[in-house]
Amino acid sequence: MKIAQLSKDHRPREKLEIYGPAALSDAELLAVLISSGTSKHNALDIAFMLLEESGGLASLSTYTKKDWMRFDGIGSVKATLLTSVFELHQRISKSNNVLPRSSDPREIAEFYVALKQPVEQAMLLLLSSSCKPIGQRLISKGDQSMLIVSEREILRQVLSSGASKFILIHNHTSGNSEPSKNDWNALSHLQLSASKLGLIMEDFIILGEHSYYSLKQSQRRNKRSVVI
Repeated sequence: MKIAQLSKDHRPREKLEIYGPAALSDAELLAVLISSGTSKHNALDIAFMLLEESGGLASLSTYTKKDWMRFDGIGSVKATLLTSVFELHQRISKSNNVLPRSSDPREIAEFYVALKQPVEQAMLLLLSSSCKPIGQRLISKGDQSMLIVSEREILRQVLSSGASKFILIHNHTSGNSEPSKNDWNALSHLQLSASKLGLIMEDFIILGEHSYYSLKQSQRRNKRSVVI
């Protein structure tokens, strides 16, 4: 059966567009990459055969281009694509510094301060419902003295990611981690706009050279900047 003959809820590509990648099985995600099949097997059939022969995604990650091309329907172009995708996955898995491990302000500050950015940036840390970091987005990047942050872009990025909580992180190249008047004005308006959309801004963190400011910490412990 051709994939086009399946209902929309069972077509991998349409299902991805409607429900997002997390709703797809391993075979369905592979089928999206394989894209098209042959007269005998559709892309989903080929994906199931790949998983059955290999024993799972972990084994497929070791496949060479030649290994992929043993399967009917996978030619040179598709084999190259699949090899590249799994190589990227392996590189991400090997990296120990993709994201902070928790939403703890000190850990987040130490993580981003270690990156030593020479210009001012606004970074969005996306959180799960349990406040575990699940992604990040660079919202804005300025010169050494100016940074323009778009509230609309922040909210758009959070909504498109599917996250319901986030932390806004901003570095001060001056080395001073105290919020400026502009920081406060942007912060109060952002909190209000986020709440109207059902989003929660868990924290606002400003990074200095050897200190950081956390809105959550300052409200909870009546502290200003913290030395790191």
